[in-house]
Amino acid sequence: MANETVSGGQTDSMFFSNWVGSSILDEIRPFNVIKPLLNYEGRRPGLVFNFPLQDDPGAATSNQAEGTAFTNTALTTSSITATARLNGQVATVTDVLDAISIVDAVGHFSSVLARSVAEEFEVTAGAVFANSTPAWSAATLAGFYNAMADLEAADATGQFVCVVTPGTLSTMRTDLVTATTVSYAANPNNVTQDLASPKPSGEVGTIAGVPTYLTSAAGTSCMFVKGVSHGLYEVWDAKTETHRDAFQPGTQIAATSLYGVCTVRAAWSSDI
Repeated sequence: MANETVSGGQTDSMFFSNWVGSSILDEIRPFNVIKPLLNYEGRRPGLVFNFPLQDDPGAATSNQAEGTAFTNTALTTSSITATARLNGQVATVTDVLDAISIVDAVGHFSSVLARSVAEEFEVTAGAVFANSTPAWSAATLAGFYNAMADLEAADATGQFVCVVTPGTLSTMRTDLVTATTVSYAANPNNVTQDLASPKPSGEVGTIAGVPTYLTSAAGTSCMFVKGVSHGLYEVWDAKTETHRDAFQPGTQIAATSLYGVCTVRAAWSSDI
């Protein structure tokens, strides 16, 4: 766009153009879906939390002979430990960058580092899926059903949930159009159309009654019991703090979290 002005009998022209976008496109991050699915415990006065378990004393004695005393049973409990560890990322916004930045540099990069902490949690929490005792028969729709059977065989109770990787979801979609899954695709009670649609939020939908979620951060796909199978002990969630560094000169940003994850009931969790 040109704007013309008259100065001293001559016409001066000033030209303007859009030289930069009005906003910065956020970095690519994995979906954060795992945390609400875990057995959550909040801060205690210590770095270690024990998730208590009641040990099974076994079935009662049957067909006891009259006049014969029962054998005394020793009742025991056990626990699974989650140890909180410090995680985080630190960066410095120099005064030079802050002065020439087209956005509030400190505020912008504080959000970036907070997302890095959230991404670290997703990677670490997803790694505990490998502690599962049973395993899917394959990274397929049939394997998904096999995981359901694994949990049922372990007498699992509660809400089954599943976290899948993009590769697994892709194969499951392909399975929907093969001859072996025609009965599944034709069943109006199964939301196959939803499974085939894009998943821009990490929520795949409910497959055969199992709420399913998507993230690229998990090391393996896993089906487990929500709020039971895997535990999270969180001392503090992601937080950001700033510190003035006069020797840079600049503003140092620290984003941290303090938590521990563990597998509480491995038999009620099936991964690939």
